[in-house]
Amino acid sequence: MINVNSLGKNYGKRRALVNVSFTIPKNSRFAIVGENGAGKSTFINILSGFVHKTSGNLRVKSLKLGVMPQDSSLEVGMTCSDFLNLMCSLYAVSGNETSKLLRMVSLDSEANTKIGKLSHGMRKRLQIAQALIGNPEILVFDEPISGLDPKVGKSIRDLIKKVSENKTMIYCSHNLSEVEELCDTALILNKGKVKKIVKISDLIKECKIIAKYSSRPKLINDIKRKKYIKSFIYKDNTLEVIFSNKGEESKLLKLLLAPELVSVKRGVSLESEFLKSSK
Repeated sequence: MINVNSLGKNYGKRRALVNVSFTIPKNSRFAIVGENGAGKSTFINILSGFVHKTSGNLRVKSLKLGVMPQDSSLEVGMTCSDFLNLMCSLYAVSGNETSKLLRMVSLDSEANTKIGKLSHGMRKRLQIAQALIGNPEILVFDEPISGLDPKVGKSIRDLIKKVSENKTMIYCSHNLSEVEELCDTALILNKGKVKKIVKISDLIKECKIIAKYSSRPKLINDIKRKKYIKSFIYKDNTLEVIFSNKGEESKLLKLLLAPELVSVKRGVSLESEFLKSSK
C-alpha cells in the first residue's frame, strides 16, 4: 500500500529524515512513534503532500488519503454541518455526505451547533469526520487523543477502531499503551532514522509479566527474595518482571496480586522497546 525507500528531508543543515525505508501493507494498523523531533510529523507532512522530500521515494498505491492532523484550525463561527459542507466542496464530494459523516462520528445532534460551542472531544470527532470525506482507503491520525481526559479519550479510541476497519491506518502518538491497543505494527524513529520496526504480537514473550499499579505496592520487597525471578524493573507504577520458566508463572501472578493492581499482561511492553531504541 505504501512503500518508502531511502526517504530524506533536510531543513537547511538539519536532517529531519535520514534514509528512511519501510513498507506499510494494505489494511494494516501502522504506528509511528518517537520523541519530539524524531521526524514523525515530517513524514506525515510529506505523505500528505504538504512538504516536499529532499531525497528518496514515497509511493502510495491509493489516491484516497484522509488525514486528521494534530493541530488543525476549525472555523469556530461555522456550524458542524456548514463546515463539512465546505470541506466536501473542496474535495469535490457531494454535500449529501455531510449528514452521513456526522452520524458516523455521533455528532448528528450537533449538526447546527457552532464549532466554538463544541467540547474538545466533539471537535476531535469533527476532525475525524473531515478525515473520512470521500471514503479514503488510508487514514492518518496524528496525536488524535492528545489533551483528552481518559473517558473521552476511550470514546475517541473506540471511534477510531470503528472507522478504520478495512482500511490502512497510520497512527502517531506519544502514548505507547494507546499504540499497543490500536495498532499491529510500530515503527520507532529516533533523530530521523528508523531504529526498529516492532510487531505488537511479537512483544508477547513466555517469561515476562507486566503489571500496572495505582501506587507503589508493598510486594516489591518480596519480589527481591524470589529465586525464580531473574530481574525486574519498577518505574512509573509499572512493574516488569522476567522469571526463569513458564512453570513459575502462576506462582508469580499470585505474588503480584495487591489492592493497588490495575492490570497485568504477559510480554514485553512497547515502552521497553522504545526506551532501548532511543538510547
